[in-house]
Amino acid sequence: MGVCKLNHVRSGTFASAGFPGDTTPRSEVCAVSHGNSEVITVGNPASIVVPADVGSVKTARDWVGEMLGTWGRDAYVAKVVVSELVTNVVRHTDSETATVRLLLADRGIVVEVIDGCDAMPEARDVGVLSEDGRGLAMLGALVKDWGAQPVAGGGKVVWALLPEEDG
Repeated sequence: MGVCKLNHVRSGTFASAGFPGDTTPRSEVCAVSHGNSEVITVGNPASIVVPADVGSVKTARDWVGEMLGTWGRDAYVAKVVVSELVTNVVRHTDSETATVRLLLADRGIVVEVIDGCDAMPEARDVGVLSEDGRGLAMLGALVKDWGAQPVAGGGKVVWALLPEEDG
């Protein structure tokens, strides 16, 4: 993992953390209502803010599928990635919301999930009979690269660079 760039889009709500070496220009953003979630999108990047609850995992997964479909991209791996990352926000943080961002970057598609918890995720070794703890190892096997960075003002962004067939 390298150092991510952090660009504040709107104080206290959004941050853009490109993966190491990302040189993609950021476009303007605007807010649009989407059910009980706030969608920020003007082409690239696209974002949605969802409540940090179990129902939001499906909301985020469906939104990622819709967005990548409009970009003409396959969404299978992206949907698995966002499911894992939003589930981690729900299970391992006290965050009230999670922001999911999609970026069409110069090295491929990047999925970002931003939450209000400062604790960084860690892939861990688990026993063969353990019922959880394999998500980040699975994520690492599915994507080109992933990492996490603190966000100015608190919280973190966890990002994943999707493989070529998804990007």
